[in-house]
Amino acid sequence: MTIDAWELKSGFFKEKIKSSRLKAFQLIESETGEFAKDGVKVYSCEYDQAGNMVREAEYGPDGELDWICSYSYDSAGRLVEEVIYTDGNVVEGKTVHTYGADSRLAEVAEFGEDNEVEFKTLYTYDASTLVEETRADESGQKSGCCKHKYDGSGNRVETIEYDADENPVTKVAYKYNGDNCLIEETIYACEDSECELDSSIIYVYDDQKRLIERQIRNEEMVFDKVDYKYDSKNNIVEENFFERDDIEDEGYSTRVVYEYDDQDNIIKETEYEVKDGSLKPMVYSKHVYEYHS
Repeated sequence: MTIDAWELKSGFFKEKIKSSRLKAFQLIESETGEFAKDGVKVYSCEYDQAGNMVREAEYGPDGELDWICSYSYDSAGRLVEEVIYTDGNVVEGKTVHTYGADSRLAEVAEFGEDNEVEFKTLYTYDASTLVEETRADESGQKSGCCKHKYDGSGNRVETIEYDADENPVTKVAYKYNGDNCLIEETIYACEDSECELDSSIIYVYDDQKRLIERQIRNEEMVFDKVDYKYDSKNNIVEENFFERDDIEDEGYSTRVVYEYDDQDNIIKETEYEVKDGSLKPMVYSKHVYEYHS
């Protein structure tokens, strides 16, 4: 449930896919910004006429294919199968989604490279609200579950993960502001039915309900932080990242700057190392779009 930058960008991206009739997307990286000289394709994806992603691929720094994932959908446009391949079309794994008569997701089964089920997740609802996810191993035995609670507004307020013997393993408590925006996740580690604070994720919004900061902290320090800046069209134009391993660590900071075209598509992003108040370019990325006719 954690909100991250990719979720913000991809959520906005998905809303545009059907209306823009996007057919394919490529992400090209360059160390110099001269893409004709040293540009390397690191990611690509393809969409059908209905706007569903049907294929995605990731490539290594040398441009060689790492993996491909294909996606299949039913007549209602629901995702039913994901198949992961390595180079040479060797199947590494498969995920199958099954839906109930009420059209809600009922089961997700994960298959290994031998096409045998490795585990399943079963979904239980109260009316239309997801209340439990139960995991089963390859033999069909229950291996654990997650149970969810909600407030009167339908916001999830608690998730507890249990092992096969119904002992709590982790607990997450959620808090919201008056606009029902998630403002805090508090994560506890549990042992022998006792839960101790592990870390918290804090979210900060501006007066337009846009996420402007997310930080992950424990009782000693903030060890992961990102803030967001927007343009007048609500496009993310800058992300500033900070992370460190311990309280003695001075940390590492980076900045990503985005440029858009007139249709609000990201066309370029530049990642910088931030040190002593100066910016050092590390990676330049170009976004390439192709549309259905």
